[in-house]
Amino acid sequence: VLFRSFFGDLKLVTGEACWAQDIKNEMLTTEGELFYEDQESTEAYGDSLVDFLHMEFDEMTEEELTQRIREKLSKRADIDEESIDIDVDLSNGCNIKVKFRAKDSQEELYAEVDLTEIEVVPDD
Repeated sequence: VLFRSFFGDLKLVTGEACWAQDIKNEMLTTEGELFYEDQESTEAYGDSLVDFLHMEFDEMTEEELTQRIREKLSKRADIDEESIDIDVDLSNGCNIKVKFRAKDSQEELYAEVDLTEIEVVPDD
């Protein structure tokens, strides 16, 4: 289902696709960006990955980035924590691939974020 709006065509999704889309959106949202949310720390909505945009990447920064994503995904009761796999590729900018499964599913979902361009690439 497509929804035409001021911003162009938006794909309306339900079920597991909606859940995966929310996770991708959270990865690109800055913590505290939602004015109506009052949660703090890992409970707050938003991974704040844009914090890493202009950083010099080293092992410590890569570990901090990986840990932030893992903590934010782990807060979701419907994600199997053991299934979370995060791959950070620094060979050409900063490309992050995250794989995970819902607790009641064997289907692996993934999100890809390129911090060089700030773009989420959906799995088609």
